[in-house]
Amino acid sequence: MSTFNELIDFTRSTTGTYLDSVVYGDESLTGSWTTVTGFDNITSGTGTNVTTTSTSSGASRCYLQINNVEQGKQYKLTVTISQSNVSSLSVYLRDGASPNSGTLVAGQSGMQQGNTYTIMGVAESNLMGVLFIGTAASFTANVSVKEVIGGQVSGTPLLRTAAINEPRLEYDASGNPLGLLIEEARTNVLAYSAVTEGGWGQSGSTNTNRNDNVLGVFSGLNVVSNGQTWNRATIGATLVSGNTYATTVFYKEGTAGNVRITCRANGVESTIGGQAGSLNVGSEYAGPLTLLNEEDYGGIRKVTFLWVPGSSSGVSFGIGPNSGVSGESVIAYGAQLETGAFPTSYIPTSGSTVTRAADFASASSFKYHQNSTQGTLYVAFTPNVDSSNFLRVAEFGYSNLRFSIQVVSGAIRHYTRNAANNTNNFIGTPYLYTLNSTQKTAYTVSAGYAAQSNNGTNAQSETDVLGLNESNVGFYIGRSGSGAQLNGHIKQIQYYPKRLSNEELQLLTQPSASPTMNLTFDGQATSTLVEGFHD
Repeated sequence: MSTFNELIDFTRSTTGTYLDSVVYGDESLTGSWTTVTGFDNITSGTGTNVTTTSTSSGASRCYLQINNVEQGKQYKLTVTISQSNVSSLSVYLRDGASPNSGTLVAGQSGMQQGNTYTIMGVAESNLMGVLFIGTAASFTANVSVKEVIGGQVSGTPLLRTAAINEPRLEYDASGNPLGLLIEEARTNVLAYSAVTEGGWGQSGSTNTNRNDNVLGVFSGLNVVSNGQTWNRATIGATLVSGNTYATTVFYKEGTAGNVRITCRANGVESTIGGQAGSLNVGSEYAGPLTLLNEEDYGGIRKVTFLWVPGSSSGVSFGIGPNSGVSGESVIAYGAQLETGAFPTSYIPTSGSTVTRAADFASASSFKYHQNSTQGTLYVAFTPNVDSSNFLRVAEFGYSNLRFSIQVVSGAIRHYTRNAANNTNNFIGTPYLYTLNSTQKTAYTVSAGYAAQSNNGTNAQSETDVLGLNESNVGFYIGRSGSGAQLNGHIKQIQYYPKRLSNEELQLLTQPSASPTMNLTFDGQATSTLVEGFHD
C-alpha cells in the first residue's frame, strides 16, 4: 500500500475549506503568567488561570509562553472571563519568543465578563504565546491552549482551511472518512460570508456579535427580534435574474426555536423557514426556491437550497427568527451564494467575492508499476451531485486514446474515446447509482477488449476497442484532462497493470469486498493502492 503523497499529484491554485474530524491534545499552558515590561499591572496565576490588576489608569499586559508548539500546526485557544472591570480587554495568540514582538496570529477584542471565547490559530514558528491587553482595572480568566489533531474517526466536526495545493481529505459530521474531495471552481458572491455586525445590516432586529468561533471559522451574530413582522440580519448581493444560485446557510435556532431565511429581489421575497429538521419553502415571490438538504454539524445547522431570482434589482439575503415575538433570537453564522445547480464547500469572504479554484489530482505512470498495453482501474467513490454534464470519476490515457469512467444524469458509464478518428465506444449499459452513497466500479482494457462492473454486477464487455499504448498510460482522478470534476469524494483507488477477467471485476466491486486480490504480472506485485486517502 502506498500513501497519497507517494503516488498522487495534486494542485489547487487557491485555499479551500473542508470538514475535518478532530480531537484536541493535552493542555499546553504551564508556568507563571508575567507582566509585560513597560506596562503597569500586577499579574498572578499559573497555567490556565490568570488574574491581572492595574496600579494606575494606564494600559496593562500579561503573557505566557505556550509549551511544545510546532510550526504549521493549528491550536485552539479558549478563554472564559469570570470577572472583569476592564473597559477594553483583548487576547491574542502571538508568534515569537517575546510578548512585544512577532505576529499576532489570531485574537479577540472587546471581551466581556461571563463570556467564553474560542480562537483558532496556526503557529508560524516553534514559538507562540498567549497575550492579554487591557486598559486599567482588573480581570480574571480561565485560559486553555490545545493542539488541534485532525483526521480522527468519530471526532468533533471542524471546518478547516487547506493551503494552496493541499488536498482536502474530508469527513462527515459524524466523523466518518469520506475521502479526497474533488470540486470544480466556484465563487461566493456574498461579500461577507461570516455573519457579523461589520458586514451585515439589520431589519427589524438588534444584532450583536457572539465571538464563539463555531466550527473554527464563524464568530456568529445573535439576531434578536424587535417585535416586527420581519426580523433579520441582511446583506446585499449582485445577482443575475434567471440564474440558479446554490445557497448555503449555517445557523442555530437560539431562543426562537426556528429560523426564517429570506431571498429578496425587487421589493418581494421568497422564504424558507421552520424548525430544525423540518424546514419548508414559504413564499416564492422573488423567484423559485428548492430545498436540498439539512445537516447537523455538531449542533450547528447547515441548510442548502437553490434560488432563481426573478429580478436583479434590490437583491438582498437575510437570516433571522421566524417569529414576530420581541426578544426571540436566531444565531446566524455564515452564508454562501454561488452560481450553479448544486452547492459546493464553504468559501470564506471578507469584503469582496472570492473564487475557490478547481481541484486537480492525477497519477503519473512513472510513479507506479505500469503496463503500457493493458490495465485495470478500480475506484470507490461518492457522487455528491447529479448533473447532465459528463463528470469524471477517473480517466486513463493521456493522448488521443482515452478510457473514462463518468457519472451523468444519475448513471455511471464507461467509454473509450479515439480522438484520432473522433469515435466513442460505450462499454455495456449505464449503471444507475444512488446519490451520496459509496459506489465501487472497475474498468479493464487491453487490445481489442474492454469490460466494466459496478457494485458486484455481472461484468459487461466490448471487443471493438483499441488497447493502451506507451504514450498514454497514467490516469486522472476525479476529473478529465481538461476538468469535468466529479464534485464528490474519491475514497479508494487501485490500479492493476493487467487485464482482469469479468469474474475478477465482479468480485472486486462487491459492496462488501476489499480489493486485495492476489494476482501476478511479470513476477511483480500487480496493484498500486491508495486506501481511503486518509493514511
